[in-house]
Amino acid sequence: ERLPEALRAEERIVELATAADSRMRLCDALSDIGEIETALGHHDRAAEFLERAAALAEKENLRRNLLDILAAQTRLEKARGNWRGALSHQERYAELRDAVHSAESAEKIAELQVRFDTEKKEREIHIQRLEIEKQRGTRNALAGISVLVAALAVVSHGRYRAKRKAAELLDKLSRTDPLTGLSNRRALLQSLERERQRGDRQGRPFSVILLDVDHFKRFNDRHGHEVGDRVLVGVAGALRGGAREVDEVARWGGEEFLVLLPECETSGAEE
Repeated sequence: ERLPEALRAEERIVELATAADSRMRLCDALSDIGEIETALGHHDRAAEFLERAAALAEKENLRRNLLDILAAQTRLEKARGNWRGALSHQERYAELRDAVHSAESAEKIAELQVRFDTEKKEREIHIQRLEIEKQRGTRNALAGISVLVAALAVVSHGRYRAKRKAAELLDKLSRTDPLTGLSNRRALLQSLERERQRGDRQGRPFSVILLDVDHFKRFNDRHGHEVGDRVLVGVAGALRGGAREVDEVARWGGEEFLVLLPECETSGAEE
């Protein structure tokens, strides 16, 4: 019943953001208006505002905003009964989400590479110093070199272990949803493919449960994203607690979750 009031507030935000040339805030406001118009049943107006928001997000490379807009467009097309359009927006959402995660992983890998190159250069300098000491031909120098080499070996081994742990952590982060700690979409797709291949070889069944949180955008608008995040964490914990040890629970995107149940027929999945 307060949607018209919220709509007027968002329209005022559009005016202020336009005057201040705040592109990100303008994008948020246009997207929020599209969501409100969807809730009011004004589907054509909702589509217009969401398209404006999407165009601005793409122009300004606001990828996180575009993810929210694509999710909103998916909900709009569902409300319209346009399942083909909803699927198209959902596929774009999945592609962009994977691209965002890939870019973040690439940045982390690049940071690790810079650290590795720095350490490599330091080792080369140490080796050059050792060669100079060796050429002096004194026993003391040789003894010092032996100690230094042993120290370098210890340091190098420690750094190798640290890099290996960092690589393992990076791999885990690339497969984990940072908010809920569940598997992310990429990890779940790999598990699905593994189960499909196992089913082809051995004829073993598996089931998949796809679910989402009803009216989550409306909840976020009313209570704020921080509270919404706590809700998602709670839902994730409930799903994990209700699943078997062999099951894999994943955050599929936004408020959507997916559960993979190996060795499980349809009747078992329904139960």
